[in-house]
Amino acid sequence: MVSVKAVDEKYPLRGTAEVAEQPYSQGSAAGNIPATGESWAHSRLFAQAQFDIGDLVQLGEKSFKVSHALITEPDDFGSFFRMAAPRIMIRLSDLRATGLITSSSRAHYRIQLAGTRDALNAFSKWLDRQDFGGLERRSLQDAQPSVRTALERASSFLGWQACRW
Repeated sequence: MVSVKAVDEKYPLRGTAEVAEQPYSQGSAAGNIPATGESWAHSRLFAQAQFDIGDLVQLGEKSFKVSHALITEPDDFGSFFRMAAPRIMIRLSDLRATGLITSSSRAHYRIQLAGTRDALNAFSKWLDRQDFGGLERRSLQDAQPSVRTALERASSFLGWQACRW
């Protein structure tokens, strides 16, 4: 099983994805997203699926060249599903050709927003007043309990370090 992430040209809004020429290597800033017809695969997939950089992988009805190993994603806050199903990243414009999105697909859509704290808070309040069935809003702080705990610990540690000097 694999998790497919389809991104557009604006990805990521903050931070950088890191890719490498070989799995489990030191990553460097990607600077863009996978080219049309190409994919970036998480390092664990290379061993599980027994393929190499440059090989073709089949996602539904479309083949993709694996051009890089995906080392890190700035918006990956971790989840159990990702541990069980490593990620492969493609262009959003390539997704339709795979035929993977059907009425029986388990697809999740995520929109990421960037802006000032005031603008994001105003949008959040507006969103709370809307009736979008099945919509779940998450922020970095509540995306995953482990992330929230890590942020709280880091904040406490930094506060303690500041007082120590």
